[in-house]
Amino acid sequence: MGGDTRYGTAEFAAALGHTIKVLRTDRGVERKDLADKAGLSYSHLAAIEAGQKQPSPQALVAIAEALGIRSHELLESVEMRRERTERRGGDPWWLTGDAAI
Repeated sequence: MGGDTRYGTAEFAAALGHTIKVLRTDRGVERKDLADKAGLSYSHLAAIEAGQKQPSPQALVAIAEALGIRSHELLESVEMRRERTERRGGDPWWLTGDAAI
């Protein structure tokens, strides 16, 4: 139902990217500012948020820290959102763009 969100899968990349984007926008942070703070290029962060690339472990830690959370909290947020979607029986939120989960 919710799909395979293990690290290394396309669905994980989409779910992680969407979670990063939601957390960033919820905090009122522009993508350029997050990229600068995390030490990433704007285009690399944009590709991560779009689910086109997966961040390296170092980039994942840098993004989480730039968002003011720990990397495991970021990963837990991905899993928590996936579980809520499965309980509701809906389409995966990272495929529908539904940030209000």
